[in-house]
Amino acid sequence: MGRGANDNLSTPLCVEYVDDYAIVYLLAPNNGMAAYKVYNRGDTGMKQTPSDPIHIFAGDGNIYIEGAEPGDHIIVHDLTGRLLINTAARDGLTSIELSLPGQTVIVAVRGAVTKIRL
Repeated sequence: MGRGANDNLSTPLCVEYVDDYAIVYLLAPNNGMAAYKVYNRGDTGMKQTPSDPIHIFAGDGNIYIEGAEPGDHIIVHDLTGRLLINTAARDGLTSIELSLPGQTVIVAVRGAVTKIRL
């Protein structure tokens, strides 16, 4: 594990999610491999307000969107910013199946942005 300054780009290898923290493993070309523990310390500023007409929640490994209009864009990113899903809402309740149990994702629909754990 390197500790010095690194002028080169670091490459994330993987992320391990554990209860209230994640361990991010990075490969830095001049420093070797490093592991960073990132803690969940409460409110992230990405929660829905009670007046939002859109309700985003998770269950059984799926993401559910309630209250979106048909055709509204649904965008899902992982915590590294990688786009996982870009789709449109359907009538009523829209469900999106993701095979990422335990992973936390960011879901955005028509101004409503929420961070949820699958």
